[in-house]
Amino acid sequence: MKAFKSVFDPLDLAIIERVYEAALAQFEAHRASSDSEKDEELKDALRERVMACAAMVQFEFDTLYDRVVGQPI
Repeated sequence: MKAFKSVFDPLDLAIIERVYEAALAQFEAHRASSDSEKDEELKDALRERVMACAAMVQFEFDTLYDRVVGQPI
């Protein structure tokens, strides 16, 4: 996420990081099993989704979180 520092201000980056962490916890809680390779794929896909959603609109935590977890990975 450091590559986006020139695009997002520090508060935006803090919100993005918190949304990522909350969404990751949500997705992990609903997974039946853990697999290291699939876990990394999930994290990569989630990072991409968070950044894509953040780039589309002005956001606050709740709005961004709802966009991120509102569709399956």
